[in-house]
Amino acid sequence: MPVRPIVPADRGAIKVILQGSEAFNDNEVAIALEVFDIHFENPEEDYELYCSFDENSAILGYICIGHTPLTEATWDIYWMVVKADAQGKGIGRELLEYLERRIRSKQGKLIVAETSSTQAYDRARKLYLRNGYRALTRIEDFYRSGDHLIIFGKYL
Repeated sequence: MPVRPIVPADRGAIKVILQGSEAFNDNEVAIALEVFDIHFENPEEDYELYCSFDENSAILGYICIGHTPLTEATWDIYWMVVKADAQGKGIGRELLEYLERRIRSKQGKLIVAETSSTQAYDRARKLYLRNGYRALTRIEDFYRSGDHLIIFGKYL
C-alpha cells in the first residue's frame, strides 16, 4: 500500500478510523485529533503524520511520529491505527517500514512505542513483535488498575 504525508482534508477520514477502533476511547480520539490539528497549526512542532491508502485514495491507516524531546536520535510513535476492516492486510507493517526509512534518513537510532496491556491492544503488540520491536519495559497499573503500560522499542 502506498504511504503519503497527511493533509488537512484527511482529518474526517482519520476521525472515522479512530472512532471505529476498539482500542481508543473518546478522550484518546480527541487527543489524537488535537495532535493532528497541532501538526497543521504549528508546523514547527515535531510531529510527522503519514497515511496508507488504497487504489481509490481511501485512507486505510495512519501513523504519527515525532523526535523525542531532549534526545539525540530517539523517535516516538505517538499514534498508529488501521481501519478495522483493513486490519491483517499488511498496512500496519507498511506504515512501520515507511517510518523506519524516514527515521533512518534523519539519523534516528531508536523508535519507541507505548501501548496498553488490554485485549484491545493485542493486535498492536503482535504487530510490533512481528516487525522486530521488543518489549523494553512494563509498568503495572499505569493507565488504570489492571491496565499496564508496555513500552516497545526497536534499534535501527
